[in-house]
Amino acid sequence: MKIPSLPVEKYEAIFRELEGHSDLGEDIKRHLEERDRYLRMLNEVLSSLPEGSHALELGCGTAIDSCILSKRYPQIHFSGLDITRGSLVVSRRVGEQMGERIFLLQGDVFRLPFRTDSIQLIFHQGLVEHFREPDGMMKEQARVLVPGGWSVISVPQTFTGYTVMKKGRIREETWPWGWETSYTAGELIALGKSVGLEPAETRGEGYWRSWGEPTWVLRDLYGKLDRRNPMAGKSPFRMFRHFWDGVLFSVWKRSWGTISAKTSSSRFRKNHLAKKAYRRLKTH
Repeated sequence: MKIPSLPVEKYEAIFRELEGHSDLGEDIKRHLEERDRYLRMLNEVLSSLPEGSHALELGCGTAIDSCILSKRYPQIHFSGLDITRGSLVVSRRVGEQMGERIFLLQGDVFRLPFRTDSIQLIFHQGLVEHFREPDGMMKEQARVLVPGGWSVISVPQTFTGYTVMKKGRIREETWPWGWETSYTAGELIALGKSVGLEPAETRGEGYWRSWGEPTWVLRDLYGKLDRRNPMAGKSPFRMFRHFWDGVLFSVWKRSWGTISAKTSSSRFRKNHLAKKAYRRLKTH
């Protein structure tokens, strides 16, 4: 059966299903495991912000990331914005389950209900790729960020087996999240620079089990050899697997993570001088 074509209807249907889940613990655990590098990038920004700063998650979905970070940084005010009603219902349940309370509002990322120069950090994961023309959304983020404020953006990476699978399902109209594109690290950096944000860092995160990612292929091979080896508990392949996880895998992520990872995350900063420069132009 094909999924309804309107994106908001697709999202509402997904969140209606999540509303029926009595326990969202597995979803929370998955966020902690699969978004480790993305959350670490956010940690580095949040730890530098003064007390009382405002962090805003756009397209917050379940708001699990905001709740995780709110628990770590109680001195920061967290808000979550999403266009779907169902998202906010699930987000409230997540907050209750995690013992965190964040401010939630329904809204459009192309018309943010916040004053200019009012937010210290904006972050989102899995949002930009849903828009064929994301420039307006990016300009809104640049508008509401304070001079020196941060934007942390995570998008699906182009060169991965996951993208091939996803494009096939989009063509078949069976992909639950509707139309999506993907970005190389360079394209993501260019998108931020196009609205005046200064790129600071880009990281890759996550791999998808396919023959396009050597890290997963080799690790899976070691695992199979280990399981089938008759020397239970003394398999030499276990040593290789641990070596791969501890050394080669980390080197691959550092060197090639932004090329073949499942997602890319970039951290941008709004120019400290932007506001002063504007005022100078205005007075001349």
